[in-house]
Amino acid sequence: MATYKHLSIERESLKNQRRTKQPPKFAKRDDLLGHGQKLNGYFATAAALAREQHVSAENSSFVLKLRYDGAMSFDNLEKHGLEFISQEGKQVCVVFANEMGLAKFQNHLSKLGIIGQTLTYAQILEAIEGIDAWSANDRKSWALRHLGFPQADIFGLDVELWPHHVANHPVRLTLCSMFEKWLGDKNISIIHKLNFDSLVMYRVRVSEPQAGLLLNHADVRFVDLIPQTGISYPQLNRDIAQIPINIANPAPNAARVCILDSGINTNHPLLKSAIAESQSFVSDQDSFDEVGHGTAVAGIALYGDVEACDRSNFWKPQIWLYNGKVMRKCPITSGAVYDEATIESTLTDAVEHFVRLGCRIFNLSLGNSSAPYDGVHVRGLAYILDVLARRHNILFIVSTGNFCGIRRASCSGR
Repeated sequence: MATYKHLSIERESLKNQRRTKQPPKFAKRDDLLGHGQKLNGYFATAAALAREQHVSAENSSFVLKLRYDGAMSFDNLEKHGLEFISQEGKQVCVVFANEMGLAKFQNHLSKLGIIGQTLTYAQILEAIEGIDAWSANDRKSWALRHLGFPQADIFGLDVELWPHHVANHPVRLTLCSMFEKWLGDKNISIIHKLNFDSLVMYRVRVSEPQAGLLLNHADVRFVDLIPQTGISYPQLNRDIAQIPINIANPAPNAARVCILDSGINTNHPLLKSAIAESQSFVSDQDSFDEVGHGTAVAGIALYGDVEACDRSNFWKPQIWLYNGKVMRKCPITSGAVYDEATIESTLTDAVEHFVRLGCRIFNLSLGNSSAPYDGVHVRGLAYILDVLARRHNILFIVSTGNFCGIRRASCSGR
């Protein structure tokens, strides 16, 4: 303003009106009696289907799916014998109920709209539009619905249970123990298990009839195919004789970035001066990259615009690379695939190892081509990354947008 006298700047008066909290808008039914009768019909069908499903123990909870209009007071569902467990859509929630809870819920539905009968929190019942059992189709992942079971006599599946309480709560431990006993009774073998506060997952080996049993088990929330990477990538070819000799090391205090991938060829002339530590988390394999994807990702992480570096033939590493191998080479397709253990457990082991070495930045250019984001839930891998990021105060760089459509995976497991 001192230079340009004709310009003037006036201070803006902020208008920050106080916001008032709006009460939830519950659905209102003109015919409460008819609404109650309709819900009783839905309930009878849903309860019968829920009772037909397999359970691990005699006192297992039944799982119901409520469709509702307007608002829903989840905290007060217990007033009607129900326990809220999960929001599965914009107007769909999932609840648990034991036999006593089912009886209480049915009793309250039968009183709805009856003259002389009073119900606390009746607006919850008014909001309910439909009642269903959590069915086999609800338990199917996107991949199972679009691809079906693998064409093999025995194959792997990832099975997610409803996360009752937290990881080491007695109810959770009993749930896992009884479910594992049920698996044994059905001759279903366990490959691996994860137990976190909000995630209980088993990797199992099954036949198709056994998979059908899992899809009709009350304790099972979700059944999915074993993740497939779907990785494909271009390569930059350059005469090794033209690469500068003795590329300088990064500064001693440079940032440390861990590449969690198919490994890194640490003797690569463009990478070797920046390699700090390597470790394989794939059973019976070293940290060498047999696929090439991890090496390519490491080059991008180290140099950024690799094509620009190639045109100028100027290569100056700015970071230290840490190599964590979490994928192996598929003997059928020669592409990168995940190991026998769940990728969630493999990544947990890898991250905790490199955190101890001072890494705070982790690159994951991998994913699951059979599980595009459905706009509703983040599951397994995304949940684990969130847990690890909060636990260790670290940053994950994750690829996105690589979904190429429906295709049949050709290699999984060992």
